[in-house]
Amino acid sequence: MLGSGRRVQLAVLVGVATAGAALGVLGGVALSAPNVPGAPTMGTATAGLETATVSWSAPTSDGGSPVTGYEVTYLSDSDKLASVTFGTAATTQTIAGLTGGTTYRFWVAAVNAAGRGGYSGPSNSAAVASLPGSPIIGGAVAGDSGASVSWAAPSSDGGSPITGYSVTPYIGYFPLPPRIFVSTATTQVIDGLANGTQYRFRVQALNSVGVGSYSKATNPVVPYDQSEAFFGGFSNIQTSGSNPWTANLRVRVNDAHGNGLEGLTVTGTWTYTSPAGVVTTVDATCNQTSDTGTCQFQLGQIPNLVTTVTFTMTGISGGVPPVVYSGGTQVVDVTK
Repeated sequence: MLGSGRRVQLAVLVGVATAGAALGVLGGVALSAPNVPGAPTMGTATAGLETATVSWSAPTSDGGSPVTGYEVTYLSDSDKLASVTFGTAATTQTIAGLTGGTTYRFWVAAVNAAGRGGYSGPSNSAAVASLPGSPIIGGAVAGDSGASVSWAAPSSDGGSPITGYSVTPYIGYFPLPPRIFVSTATTQVIDGLANGTQYRFRVQALNSVGVGSYSKATNPVVPYDQSEAFFGGFSNIQTSGSNPWTANLRVRVNDAHGNGLEGLTVTGTWTYTSPAGVVTTVDATCNQTSDTGTCQFQLGQIPNLVTTVTFTMTGISGGVPPVVYSGGTQVVDVTK
């Protein structure tokens, strides 16, 4: 115990400051300087959206001073080297600002009061991706309660293959819920739309890290009811030969928008009357197999003295999809 008025001399012996050696003695207690920590044990690197998350285990030795942070060094496949320091003892960190379409490897070193320790071994390679670019819009074609939309793949997949597309319908400037297609096909049918309503569409590409930017909008389309067939008119009304002669004509069947329909069966009757008053009727059937085609009817062996033949279209059936025809009969005369 120190009393008042008494002098006490305190001797401190200081040794040579070398790493890990005793620095001196104070009151019989040896003091020593900390070492840098050992090397961490590398875990895994997981690529993200222009990021990578790296995990490791703390070093087995902290060098006599608590680990206060870590330095992560990374090397790209183009040999660009960079480092980032984290001032925390957490052993999982996310490195941001990486370049999509680039592969990286990572090394980690622990930091304590004495400085940075040795590096871990390298991580696995992590292929970092970015979002894909914008698809190149093609066009939209109206259908029954839907529309077919086409586009071209974006010029950049962001370093990760395209896995699908998102198509968003718009009524005016208001978006509806997008339709997701887990397919790389660049033409898709958007169904469940309201007939008689105008729509436009925008497309986004998908890859492993997310959804890319929007394409431009398509042309506007108005879905319509394709279940009703309409008489599209007679054409190519002509004759050939002289004795006997032949009558020819074509019948076209349309939907409500004037588009041809396929898979239809058109029925009709030819009628002519001889100079003696004898009426002759011939039933005829034609299949309109293409949505761009027509049904061709032909009646031959018409007597020379007959100058006019009447064709009466009596019905339409079939269709892809099946149609309903309520347009009644249609009549045309073919005059020699």
